[in-house]
Amino acid sequence: MRILDNLTGGEQPAFASNCNGRIVDWNQGAERLLGYSAATMIGRHCFEVLDGKDVFGNRFCHERCAIRCMIRRHEPVHHWQLNYRTASSARIDVSVGAVVVNGDESADSLIVHLLQPVDSRGNEFGPAIPLKPSE
Repeated sequence: MRILDNLTGGEQPAFASNCNGRIVDWNQGAERLLGYSAATMIGRHCFEVLDGKDVFGNRFCHERCAIRCMIRRHEPVHHWQLNYRTASSARIDVSVGAVVVNGDESADSLIVHLLQPVDSRGNEFGPAIPLKPSE
């Protein structure tokens, strides 16, 4: 499945996870930004590898993902900012947006995470694709 190539052309850093939080697609933009290859990431739980923390340093990513819960409840998901661990064990701040790609069954739905690096003041930089503004 190459949903990310269709959605981002491979430039916008992105990865897709299933309803269990396992990564099912990882594009070249994510490889460049975070340093992990697709072969390393596909099949792994995103929270285990990326170790996402919120702006206060608290663990945000975990097995009971708040974003997956919000999506199951059909609640709107807005951009959020996280600090991810890279392949070199450095940390990087990113703005994250989510797009849900519905499958035939709710268990087949994917969450596409669109990543934008941010600078020390929280300003996004790098390539971006437009997202539908939240209502």
